[in-house]
Amino acid sequence: MVVNNRLGLIFTLMFLFPPCAIAEDWNHWRGPNFNGSIGSGNPPSSWSAENNIVWRQEIPGKGSSTPIVVEGHVYLMSTVDTGKDAGGQTVAQSSDSGGRGMSNPKPTSVHDYLVLAYDLSTGREIWRRTLTSAVPHEGGHPTNTFASGSLATDGQRLIANFGSQGIYALDMEGGKLWSRDLGKM
Repeated sequence: MVVNNRLGLIFTLMFLFPPCAIAEDWNHWRGPNFNGSIGSGNPPSSWSAENNIVWRQEIPGKGSSTPIVVEGHVYLMSTVDTGKDAGGQTVAQSSDSGGRGMSNPKPTSVHDYLVLAYDLSTGREIWRRTLTSAVPHEGGHPTNTFASGSLATDGQRLIANFGSQGIYALDMEGGKLWSRDLGKM
């Protein structure tokens, strides 16, 4: 799911994970059973912007990682294009797709790499952490984002992998435990 604040798309997680439908945590990409399903639930068979939505929340930036759900919290990753170069000056944004639609051009502006936490019942943002700010070293495929690796957790730590921008471990309150620079990938 690509979330793009600039275009005003709205993140609507609750139709997938209504609070009463989760008997256990969804702690990584494929869920508790490693197959993208839960053992039981009663999800709605239809929804719209007004029907069968418990809450919705606008998410900053862009992300295509899978949200995870742990002990009543929703965690997800995103990147925000600051529109500034490394010196803090505004950068003109290119709409060039990089040729034949297979690759976006290398960005020239700093991106903030975020992990966010929301309350599962209300959608209220609990915390937001910027783990690093950097100019991406290369472009990417137009259907992907710089926040595409999904979070994982053991219930005590969140692991966020931003590829060339590093891998990070956070506690469940968003405190940074450690990070590793993996180099250009």
